[in-house]
Amino acid sequence: MYKKILILGAGGIGSMFSSRIYDLVIKRQININDSEFFIADNDNVKLENIQNNQKFDKEDLMMNKAEAIAKKHGFVAIKKKIETEEELKDYDVFVICVDNKKARELIFNYCNKNPDKYFIDLRAEGRGVAAFTTCKENTIEKLLKTLPDDDESGSCQRKADKEQGIFQLGSVIIAEIGAQLLLNNLREEINPPKFIQMF
Repeated sequence: MYKKILILGAGGIGSMFSSRIYDLVIKRQININDSEFFIADNDNVKLENIQNNQKFDKEDLMMNKAEAIAKKHGFVAIKKKIETEEELKDYDVFVICVDNKKARELIFNYCNKNPDKYFIDLRAEGRGVAAFTTCKENTIEKLLKTLPDDDESGSCQRKADKEQGIFQLGSVIIAEIGAQLLLNNLREEINPPKFIQMF
């Protein structure tokens, strides 16, 4: 079955996830005749992104992140935030790689109303990682309880670590886990409802 996959966020998790997906396409583990990849982000590549575990190069500096990834991997770039359900209707699978409460609420609610849609929610903070997938166990009420109380966007690196010049690999780990979860979905295999681990 042909699927259109939308990756939300091209930062620490999204850039790593996209790179792994491209690698799986090259290795013929994902059939490009059966799937098409889109990536959405409104941010531009900064020097700190290159230095801090994001999958960008110096030639990407000042480019839109989604555009830089699309250029490297043959994805379709969406150079803005996805903020409405109307913007989701053309896609079948959503991979949440942005640390933003509103984006998660949008996807959770949309998939709850549209049971033929599927999401993979990837999260990292320092050494801690989590993933949630569409399944009966993950009710909308349970999913919304996993979100922070405030609306602020976060980072996949802990502030205290960053201040000490320490960068953890949680974003890399969860990107790899996310790639397997997407492979499972594309192969019509059942995913676990969640994965939570502190390393």
